[in-house]
Amino acid sequence: MIKLTTVFSGIGAIEHALDKMGLEHEIIFVSDNGDVDYFLKK
Repeated sequence: MIKLTTVFSGIGAIEHALDKMGLEHEIIFVSDNGDVDYFLKK
């Protein structure tokens, strides 16, 4: 499993690429200056 930390990830291109490749990953920390809650369950 890849544990991922991102800073200013914008639209989340790295996270999206990992999803598209089917690689198991976990986002453990996100820092951005927008109003997006990345850990909000949809």
